[in-house]
Amino acid sequence: MITVFSPLTWGIHTTPPPDIPECGFVGELCPPPVQGMLYVVTVIIHAKHLTSRCFCFILGYILVETETKTAVIWQKVELLVCIFEVAA
Repeated sequence: MITVFSPLTWGIHTTPPPDIPECGFVGELCPPPVQGMLYVVTVIIHAKHLTSRCFCFILGYILVETETKTAVIWQKVELLVCIFEVAA
């Protein structure tokens, strides 16, 4: 014969926990997780990468154009026109 001294307590709950977890033992009872956040992060990373590459391309183009214009100016100056001072 079993004598029960006091009823079982389940913490803050009044009933025992379920025999099967909420999503099953291997997750078969729950829908697959939404991967929207993964797509958002991937798009943000690719957008930043594309923006930085475009910025570098534009900066490089500006530098090459400036260098080309400067080279044309330097070619117009003749060496005989330049006055050199010799330090004594």
